[in-house]
Amino acid sequence: KLTIEISTDTVAAIDRRYWSFAGDTLHLSSPALLPVPTDLTDGQVLAHAIASALARRVLREALQKSDIPLVWQPITQGMSWSLTWGWDGSSLPSVWRYDLERQLSRTVQSAAPRLNDVAANRSAPVQKAIWPTEWVRIKAAETVIAYIMHTYGRQQMSALTNGISRHTSWETLVPAVFGVTASEFETGWQAYLLARYGNSSE
Repeated sequence: KLTIEISTDTVAAIDRRYWSFAGDTLHLSSPALLPVPTDLTDGQVLAHAIASALARRVLREALQKSDIPLVWQPITQGMSWSLTWGWDGSSLPSVWRYDLERQLSRTVQSAAPRLNDVAANRSAPVQKAIWPTEWVRIKAAETVIAYIMHTYGRQQMSALTNGISRHTSWETLVPAVFGVTASEFETGWQAYLLARYGNSSE
């Protein structure tokens, strides 16, 4: 049983603390205080906020029950971000988020990222160096999640969550979860990434 409390605390809303859990009580900022697209009703905003909070909690509980290899840490963080932010594919207004997108766009325009650039592969420091900061790498990992949902459907997220607990490389994970080679998957993701961030102007 979950209790939901809606707050009119403007300070919390400004600080981007849209929701938080205290035991089995979910605290939400009033939809009237949130910077969201104007074509959404308060009811839609509230429903989205509740769904995002519950999805984030379920994901955290699922990951805690699984022995996830360290290599997938950016991917699990990307999952978390994709569940926390976004209104029908667009980001909530946030200077920090926009800056990450600008940095990701510059990176994508200078070189096509590889899947191994996203994984936390300690044996490949050159690959990791493609990202200006770790936050940008997590933002890139979020685009992998967005690509999966766009191409294979949201229902594949459960299979992905199970898969990353059993595999330690894209070469074995991708065929097992998506039925294509890692190279095919990477090509599709790169095209998705370039279409979304490759032609951005500053």
